[in-house]
Amino acid sequence: MKRVMLAIACVLIPSLAGAAAPDSTSAPAGRANSLRSGVWALQFDINGDLLSVDEFSGGVSLKRHFSAKSAVRLGIGLDGYTSSEEAENSLGDINDVDRDAYEVYLEMLLQRYVNPGAPVNFYWGVGPYVSFFHTNSDNVTETQSSSSETDRLGVGARAMIGVEWFAAREISLHAEYTVVGGYFNAESTQSVSGPGSSSSSKDESDGWSFNTDGVRLGLSIYF
Repeated sequence: MKRVMLAIACVLIPSLAGAAAPDSTSAPAGRANSLRSGVWALQFDINGDLLSVDEFSGGVSLKRHFSAKSAVRLGIGLDGYTSSEEAENSLGDINDVDRDAYEVYLEMLLQRYVNPGAPVNFYWGVGPYVSFFHTNSDNVTETQSSSSETDRLGVGARAMIGVEWFAAREISLHAEYTVVGGYFNAESTQSVSGPGSSSSSKDESDGWSFNTDGVRLGLSIYF
């Protein structure tokens, strides 16, 4: 009888142990990614009209992870546009109007991931930024010409929320929505010239501003 009980125990104990053990195939593992301590990433961002030759908005960033959930990102960006149009004013003169503008900015963001093991990774970030904006406009008619120019320096903070999806362990795509708020100082000059006369003026202004940068789309390469 003892031998029968021993045989039964030898069969049942391994079977019960196997049933109690968690099934590794019942819960799919998280998608492979590079969100871990010590990893660097080179990121490219763009927003606005991707097919426009008259407007560009984008930048490049370098990101360093200190853990799977935290990273610091340093970036530089450039926004710019040009336009040219011809129209008839109320006096019947033809106006040739040329406009161009650009903005260069530097930013540093503390980036925080909510769940680094998820198939799609949600994150948020906040940090300081500094920007320089320049715009110029020229208006020429048959009788006179005028021009205006503005330079603006801004400092403040940028905040963003975003999602990142890894196409491969070292390559990801991301989309993020950003808002910017801060202090600015601007200087504007205007000049008008015509037959036998000319004039110019200069204005300075400062204040606080708050605006959104819309949605950024980007690609990251981890190493």
